[in-house]
This record gives sequence, structure tokens and C-alpha cells, in this order.
Amino acid sequence: MLKKLFICLFVFFIHNHEPADGQKKKETLLSEKVTQMMEWTSKRSVIRMNGDKFRRFVKAPPRNYSVVIMFTALQPQRQCGVCRQADEEYQVLANSWRYSSAFTNKVFFASVDFDEGSDVFQMLNMNSAPTFLHFPSKGKTRLSDTYELQVRGFAAEQLARWVADRTDVQIRVIRPPNYAGPLLLGLLLAVIGGMAYLRRHNLEFLFSKNVWAFSATDQIGFVADGDDRTKRAYMRYGLKNEIWF
Repeated sequence: MLKKLFICLFVFFIHNHEPADGQKKKETLLSEKVTQMMEWTSKRSVIRMNGDKFRRFVKAPPRNYSVVIMFTALQPQRQCGVCRQADEEYQVLANSWRYSSAFTNKVFFASVDFDEGSDVFQMLNMNSAPTFLHFPSKGKTRLSDTYELQVRGFAAEQLARWVADRTDVQIRVIRPPNYAGPLLLGLLLAVIGGMAYLRRHNLEFLFSKNVWAFSATDQIGFVADGDDRTKRAYMRYGLKNEIWF
């Protein structure tokens, strides 16, 4: 009788403690993964992943965070010009999120380079770059989790809207200041001021149409050319340099 009672108590103990132990291990593993992702993000806004990191931190459960990944090919021998341009915009987006006061561990930004994670490309049947994918915290990826690069372009502002749609995380894009404009204007004024000083007894050149035409053309040319990063914020590219594997 005592033997049967002991067996029943043992079975009851195992039945009620195994789920608790399993849940505790799951929570510990999740905490370790989040801590590691936060540590990587503190060092680099865009986490560089290879096959092992992708399988462990993106594909394998448990995971309570979303991951946005840019699949790219940045090595010079790949000659993917659009990959470099898209990477610049992606860095702007990731930096805007990392240094935002609203930053949380709800979403992380990462990248997989073909030359560092070709196995990931094969796993996902991916044969072109750049490509942006969202891996939700719960459930499987949907068609809308693939960014429509050909339609929307790769400006950071466009990517931010897509991220907000997929994760409910609003990111205000902050671009690095461009000092080229003020510097050029200052240089132009310095040149004119220097010429005025050297020819202070004859200032007729200040009324010369050629001088002012040159100055205006130079300034307009700079504004039209603009900062590459700012131009890409509003332009959509035909992705002629997109690379296929």
C-alpha cells in the first residue's frame, strides 16, 4: 500500500513540476537571447548576422521580439551599387531607432551579407539583393513582411513606414546634419569678401553680371546636386544595379 502511494506521489510530483521547469528554462533562454540582442545593438545599430546567429536568434523559439533584416551583398567584388545605397538608408533608420527615447527591445535591426551567410539565402530561397524581410515576434511571416523595394524604394522614411505597419513601432527618422551647404556658402562669401578687399578702390566687379551669374550657377548646382543621403530620402530607384545570385 505504501509502495503504491509512493509511486502515485512520485508521478504527481513529476507531472506538476516538469512544465514549471520547462517554462523556467524557456524564460531563461528568452532572457539570454534578448540580453544578447541588446548588447549587440548597443555596439552597432544594425546587427551583423551569419547562419548560426540567424538560426538561433531569429528562427529558433522562444522569441518575443521582431527582427527586421536586410539581405545584401556589400563586398566590392559583388559590384552591387544599390546595395551600398540601401545600406546607408538602412543605417539611418536603425540609428534613428537606437538613439530614440522610445527605443525598446520590441524590434531589432540586422543584416545578412551573402558572403557571410549564403546558407541563410539558400534556406529562404532568396536569389537577389538587397531584400528587406520582417520576422514577427509571433506567428509565421506573411507576404506583407517582405518589403516592396521595387515599388517603394529604399529611403529610410519609406522603410520606417513599413516597419510601423508591421510592428506598430513608430520611428522618427533623424538624418545626420549636412555641413557642406553652409561651408560652401561661407567659402563663396569669403572669396567675394577677399576680392572686395583687394580691389577696394575699384568695386565695379561687384556689379558685374558675370560674377553674380557664376555665383548663382555655383550655388544652384550645389542645391540641385544636394546631399546624396537627402536625395535618396525622396527618390525611387529603378534598382538597375540589383544583384542576382
